[in-house]
Amino acid sequence: MTLAELTDGLNPEQRRAVATLDGPLLILAGAGSGKTRVLTRRIAALLARGTVGEGAFAPWLRPWNILAVTFTNKAAGEMRHRVEALVGESARHVWVSTFHSTCVRILRQDIEPLGWRRDFVIYDDDDQLRVIKAVLEEFKISPKELPPAAVRGRIDRYKNGLSAGEYLARSDPFPKLLASYDARLKKANALDFNDLINKVVQLWTENPAVLTRWQDRWRYVLVDEYQDTNPAQYSLLKLLAGEARNLAVVGDDDQSIYRFRGADLRNILEFEQDFPGAAVIKLEQNYRSKGNILKAASGVVRNNKARKDKTLRTEAEDGELVKLLMTEDDAAEGETIVNTMLRLGRNWSDYAVIYRTNALSRQVEQVLTRNRIPYTLVGGRKFYDRMEVKDILGYLRLLNNPDDDIALARVVNVPARGLGDKAMESLRAEAARHGTNLRAAARALGGTGGRAGNALAAFSLLMDRLEGVVPLMPLSDLVAYVATETGYIAMLEAEDTDEARGRIENIRELQRSAAAVLEEPDDDGNVPEPGPMSLRYFLDRATLSGQADELPDEGAGSVTLLTAHLAKGLEFPVVFVIGMVEKGFPHARAELEEDIEEERRLAYVAFTRARERLFLTSPRRRRGLEGWYEDAVLSRFVHEIPEDALSGREPGRGHMPAWRLGNLTPLGRGTPAAAPSRPGWSSERPAPARAPAPTRSFARPAGLRTLVPENLDSFITGAEVLHPSLGIGTIQTRDGTPGNPRLTIHFAGAGPRTVYAVTAALELVIRS
Repeated sequence: MTLAELTDGLNPEQRRAVATLDGPLLILAGAGSGKTRVLTRRIAALLARGTVGEGAFAPWLRPWNILAVTFTNKAAGEMRHRVEALVGESARHVWVSTFHSTCVRILRQDIEPLGWRRDFVIYDDDDQLRVIKAVLEEFKISPKELPPAAVRGRIDRYKNGLSAGEYLARSDPFPKLLASYDARLKKANALDFNDLINKVVQLWTENPAVLTRWQDRWRYVLVDEYQDTNPAQYSLLKLLAGEARNLAVVGDDDQSIYRFRGADLRNILEFEQDFPGAAVIKLEQNYRSKGNILKAASGVVRNNKARKDKTLRTEAEDGELVKLLMTEDDAAEGETIVNTMLRLGRNWSDYAVIYRTNALSRQVEQVLTRNRIPYTLVGGRKFYDRMEVKDILGYLRLLNNPDDDIALARVVNVPARGLGDKAMESLRAEAARHGTNLRAAARALGGTGGRAGNALAAFSLLMDRLEGVVPLMPLSDLVAYVATETGYIAMLEAEDTDEARGRIENIRELQRSAAAVLEEPDDDGNVPEPGPMSLRYFLDRATLSGQADELPDEGAGSVTLLTAHLAKGLEFPVVFVIGMVEKGFPHARAELEEDIEEERRLAYVAFTRARERLFLTSPRRRRGLEGWYEDAVLSRFVHEIPEDALSGREPGRGHMPAWRLGNLTPLGRGTPAAAPSRPGWSSERPAPARAPAPTRSFARPAGLRTLVPENLDSFITGAEVLHPSLGIGTIQTRDGTPGNPRLTIHFAGAGPRTVYAVTAALELVIRS
């Protein structure tokens, strides 16, 4: 296709973005502005310029000289498919991939100068925690004193930033914990997710010849969602761009919502400083949403100071006003939303309910279930995170890499072989004594007799037998063989429960996934050969699979429930954004101005998921943890919506007084903003009586160190926690469901109280 054909049907800014092929380029692509269309046509334009004849390319530009990087496998697959539709089979040789997959491929070829073998394994979050627990045990630090999840979070932040870290005091144990953690990974020939990028940066920095080779290969680099890049990814791209500087990035600073993952907004805001002479093109034409939805979203986000100046516009009609639905309390939000859905009478798949935190889904789920309305809750446990899948993958990992001690520790007693904690202690001691891996230690102790020795001998023979069939057996058959020969399938069949049968089906699905791998080309367009290389390739794909597993299937025939973070990149005809109150959206933990700006960007993302109708819900009061009701303050973000785009705001609530805004910026933990008296809900309906809230007088101690854990596993018996209004307490008991455990906590000033972990806004207290 010619450039004229590729730019046909594009608006002027899109045409310019497609035609600007050389040098650094920043494409500021607002929500719904057709950025994927621009990216794919830009790749096609590069290929068209390199074509010198039918099926032939100029020697200076071939398909494999183009690298396109994005953040999810789903986005990469969609981009690859679109380019192929435009230019045909040559698109298969364009490297379209995620950051992590790209770096894995680089390291598979070139990691050896750094001291790792090419058959390294990739540790996921669960593997990281297992290593960290061993590190804490090494230094005799109790998990209650320093939760492993907290250590993992700090390691991730350190590696994302490529910095020396923040050592708060000389007694801070983090440096020695990090050193031991990294040493254990290297001994196991393993990398964690952050290492995948950092090691490429280290490799290229220390080996300029290797960098030059990759620069010669990738002469044009395109990056999607650039606002989500962290400092490590920025360093990677800066090195790769080199002096040629043929780097084109696409992003929207107004949709930068992943600071908690290390994303650095400065990467996009300072692009022109980092790459002098860069062209900047703004895509401000929105093709998704009605006019009033855009007015609402733009009215909110323009209050941010850290942003590029741009305004979305649309040729579509204004459509219905954004509707604010005020409810009596948070329990009534679900009823109001479902009644609105029923009144509109659309297909269930047209609706999405978006919330700031997962805890808010419960009220909506209950009403949907009661009305027998199908729904999809996005963000559940991913396929590759399920226990039985991780167990079989653990066996396969150990076959791929005998040094993978974490994999051995996972599977050596699954199914049960009588190898408990005492046997594992002996195994680790034997490995440490001889400087070997656990696999070799198991073989050595297998000859010592006794119950544990006999079990280890049987396990070693099993692994030897499995290892012998790896080069002889198709990958999908290998998965089935491992699941059967290890006794795993027999263990589940013996349980004879619906849950066990479902777990067997998950293993069958893993087998189907392995079969599909040999039909899927890699980023070079090559299909992996059967044998050990295909096993390694499959393990990489399984470990790197991620967000795509969480996203709903289009046309699933059900209402979609999801957080604002997971909604990014999706769109729906009708969207409900719920919980629009202070300390809800924005979140109570948004304490600094930069936190509020991120929350505002998150609201912008949530609003712009809507194509035709946007509803916001806000309860007038919310039930507190102890059961009493408290007045809820309407979110400042609702007040920032232009009046001519919003309906439903009540008289007397049209403006937030300046003194109240002062109290709310920043939002202090444990210091709820006082709400002035206000009239009842309407002249016809008086406000119901409220149980008086007891006086609470907690003041956060100066210098107190706390953290918000990444999951609920850290809230264990004996852990010291901080409650926003009850102060510091110690967890006495934990029961209930793993997804929302019930905790009994003894507070110094309030005595024992029972709370639910999901809704209690607890923080872990860290004692040096």
